[in-house]
Amino acid sequence: MLLCMRFRKTCIFVLFLLLLPIAFAKTVIYAKEPIAKINVIPVESSGGAFILDFAIKNNIKRKNWGIGFFMFHVFLKYNIHIQICEDNTNKCEMLKVNKKSQNTPLSIGHITLLSPIKPFVMYPQKSYTIRVVGLLNQPKNITAMPQQPFFYDFHNKKVAYIKVVEYGDTRAYQTHLNQISAESSILTNWNMSKKTNLTSFVVPTPVHVTYESGVNNGNKITLVFYCGLSGNSEAQSYYCDMIKNQQEGYVLKIESNDILVYINTVAGVFYSQQTLLQLNYYYDNIPNETIIDYPRFKYRGVMLDTVRHFFKINEIKQLIDVMAASKLNTLHLHLADDEGFRVQLAKYNNLTQIGGVRSLYSKVPPSNLVDDEFDITNIRHKKYEKIDSIYSGYYTINQLKNLIYYANQRQITIIPEIEMPGHALAMKLSMPNIFVDFTDKSKYLSVQGYDNNVLPVCKYGLDNNFTAGINGVITAIADIFTNQTTVYALNNEISLSGDEVPIGAYADSSFCKNVGLAQLSTEEISHKYFYDVSNNLENYKISGWQQLVQQDNGVISESNVVTPNNVGHIWQWEPTMNQPVSGYVMAYNLLDKNYPVVLDFADLTYFDIRYRDKFIEPGLYWATNYAGTFEALSVGWKIDNVIVNLPKAKLKNLQGVEGALWSELIPTKEHLFYMIFPKMLGLAEAGWTTRNALNWRSLAIKLGCEDNGFLAYLNQIYEVNYRGYPKGISMELPNNVCNNTP
Repeated sequence: MLLCMRFRKTCIFVLFLLLLPIAFAKTVIYAKEPIAKINVIPVESSGGAFILDFAIKNNIKRKNWGIGFFMFHVFLKYNIHIQICEDNTNKCEMLKVNKKSQNTPLSIGHITLLSPIKPFVMYPQKSYTIRVVGLLNQPKNITAMPQQPFFYDFHNKKVAYIKVVEYGDTRAYQTHLNQISAESSILTNWNMSKKTNLTSFVVPTPVHVTYESGVNNGNKITLVFYCGLSGNSEAQSYYCDMIKNQQEGYVLKIESNDILVYINTVAGVFYSQQTLLQLNYYYDNIPNETIIDYPRFKYRGVMLDTVRHFFKINEIKQLIDVMAASKLNTLHLHLADDEGFRVQLAKYNNLTQIGGVRSLYSKVPPSNLVDDEFDITNIRHKKYEKIDSIYSGYYTINQLKNLIYYANQRQITIIPEIEMPGHALAMKLSMPNIFVDFTDKSKYLSVQGYDNNVLPVCKYGLDNNFTAGINGVITAIADIFTNQTTVYALNNEISLSGDEVPIGAYADSSFCKNVGLAQLSTEEISHKYFYDVSNNLENYKISGWQQLVQQDNGVISESNVVTPNNVGHIWQWEPTMNQPVSGYVMAYNLLDKNYPVVLDFADLTYFDIRYRDKFIEPGLYWATNYAGTFEALSVGWKIDNVIVNLPKAKLKNLQGVEGALWSELIPTKEHLFYMIFPKMLGLAEAGWTTRNALNWRSLAIKLGCEDNGFLAYLNQIYEVNYRGYPKGISMELPNNVCNNTP
């Protein structure tokens, strides 16, 4: 003490040093982000109602606050209120909330911002429970839980991230039952597939394979014979007859010193090479054999959504590589939607400069948030988009031309798709002077939670700027993708989608009233619009989802719809078990009216549907509880339910099958491949292989259990991971199969 009195300045300095760690520790604690545990609490006997709990450790004093989050397909349009309690006290408030009360882009679509009407102050270093009451459709997995929660300070207009440390699976009491159900389903699928002797390890399964003695020593194609040329030998004619007029067909004849290929087009050469690459992977010396092969359907595709989450050109090329290796031939490329516009057009530069960027600070609002720490596909520990991130991306014309060339070299046609008249928020926000009718006061809400995303289609043909703008955007994009070199490419084809236009979208449109359309239904007005566009752009093939020409009750009008001759493709997505009108009936009606139909049943071939009923398993479950590789394969025989009573003359209208990957919850390439593989290989088998040869056991054996099958081949050659890596298809098989010879 005496020493301190004599050396006061020194003691003060020493005391400061001693207290500094304590002060610093308090500062660090105070500066940390708030943390939360999120749980759902079922409301018993309530038909899916649940309570959402945020158990939060707060870090700073909050006055004028709101809590926000991304939650897919929960729009909070019910009788919502929140209860806020300070833990360890009796201080609680039950406060009503209004999702739209703050009039902010933080509360639009699947982004929800809840704020108390009556102020409630939250203090630092205290714990609170924020309980949201009045919700329906209880979350079944991690994907459906609130993602990327945040606090918003309305006074300072600032965002504070809330770090989630735990997502509680409140259905834990069902976990054991879910596991039993999943294992039972897997076993049932396996047992319903008859044991079969494999004739080839090639995927997809060839039409016919015969083996001869000996092996080939070269493993390379030595001669290619084009069928149809004059002067073909008797042997050539014989093998050419095996593939008839199949444009993608081939005969691969492997002899000891030669490998001969018989084809009708260059596509046949390419597919014979893909088969040979697989054989080279499986064998040091390929057995002498003759493979006769051609596809069941001429359209075998994948739809990729590049809007909700953006994928780089090289990432799409990697997808094209594995599609080509699997003998798929069409990439249906989704390029414009509510959340973005991805094609740079010189004449309409704002579509990408404004519409290609979304954030809290841009015209296109934030959306599609995924928690990076709880995404099991995030093997590279990437940081995902947050509520105030600037998320952007678009393709230049040169990039798309390069992509088209790359795809065509691999016998894949690219069909561009932009959404209209619904799903058009990015277009409207980018160029409101052209694409918005400011006098229209129609009230509606889209499936995605938007109340302003529908184009004013009754202006078409009446307003020159709108008509020219629509025609200009459509033709500019279609022209990029014309003159492709694949065997089934259609010149000037573009998909305009046409799906999910909310009821009432045109109810208060003066343009609709002025031209006498106000008495028509929302569907009929949309159909009339596409009819007019098609007639105005005679040299272009308009494609789209079934709503392009079909009402939700399955009916197709006799007039004011795009005629089959002017349509490139119609994709039918309605689930097979949908009520009151199933996807089978929707597809049948389209085929019967002579539309070129591609089957894209959401409950079988939507790749964003989760694989299994597990809490941590990512993916959606709106169309069906889950769907895996078996379900994708099953479209190959469930087609029978569509065509069973179809007149034979109409069978030619069935173009093929497609799998769709919508990317609202697919933030990275790694997540993309997790959702696609192995599911896409079931689709590839269904699209190529003959009906009688479709067999789940044989496909599963060929996909392999570890490094001995087609999944390992794709992983090693094209560097793509898949769900279940590195154990092949084992996650989708009975437990003992991969340990024994099936």
